[in-house]
Amino acid sequence: MKIREASYDNLVECADIKFKADGSKYSKNEMALNLKYLKKYYENKDSKIIVAGETEIFGYIIYTFDIWNNSVKVDFIYVRPDKQGIKIGSSLLDFVIKEATNKNYRIIFVETKKTENRAIEFYKKNGFIINCIIQERYKNDDALIMSKHL
Repeated sequence: MKIREASYDNLVECADIKFKADGSKYSKNEMALNLKYLKKYYENKDSKIIVAGETEIFGYIIYTFDIWNNSVKVDFIYVRPDKQGIKIGSSLLDFVIKEATNKNYRIIFVETKKTENRAIEFYKKNGFIINCIIQERYKNDDALIMSKHL
């Protein structure tokens, strides 16, 4: 599976994967809003969008370098539902970890909802630990901050 930096042309397919992975139907307005956020990440010099797939995208990860505190934040990771469970998410995360290690970053972290059991288990399986809980970060849910030292 080819892991590579996203092109501008991949953003629509990435937006579609997000909605499929969330299991929700979306309106044109929601799609436009999601594309707007993806474009902001794409144009941000401190963020990257990495995709799995060459001509067809199976998943993607967005992450941001924080030079000030020498860390990397995983902003989003999504894999198409029909491609989950075959290590695409782990491959995307490994790509980020290798890049961060090569650039001498000290830590990588992620925030997820406390009720997102699949996500929590995914990050634990990939060597992340729970650092703290932010109560009521989301409507009707707490957030977990998880990290992995590099």
